[in-house]
Amino acid sequence: MTSMKRLAALMVIAVAIICSLGFVKGEDLTSQGGFCNKKIDADESTEEWDVSYPIWWLIQQTPIQGYHQHLSYNGYYGVAACNGQISQDDCNDCLEYANNMIFTSCGFGDGAQLRLADCRLRFEHYQFPDDW
Repeated sequence: MTSMKRLAALMVIAVAIICSLGFVKGEDLTSQGGFCNKKIDADESTEEWDVSYPIWWLIQQTPIQGYHQHLSYNGYYGVAACNGQISQDDCNDCLEYANNMIFTSCGFGDGAQLRLADCRLRFEHYQFPDDW
């Protein structure tokens, strides 16, 4: 029985070492906070394309263009960023997950934002500082 406990302890230590060396990859999708801005002006209608195109562009470009991108498109402003320590694929996956969470929770409106441990995504119908 003692040898089984030693073996289990060694396996736990080995997994911890492997994880700390970065051999286990993956993005951290832990939520750090978010906000939905569902306000839509009475004289304006939010077209799905107006919102979806800039978010799509940010998700596509951020992993391959330095992990931090801004965009202004048709009255919408957006920013996406990833932790520079994760891979491009993990950055893309993290931003895709953030996008899905935003539109599942918020739908289409004037804006939304979500911070995850390894990425963040925000779009608004107004300009905003990048230090959010």
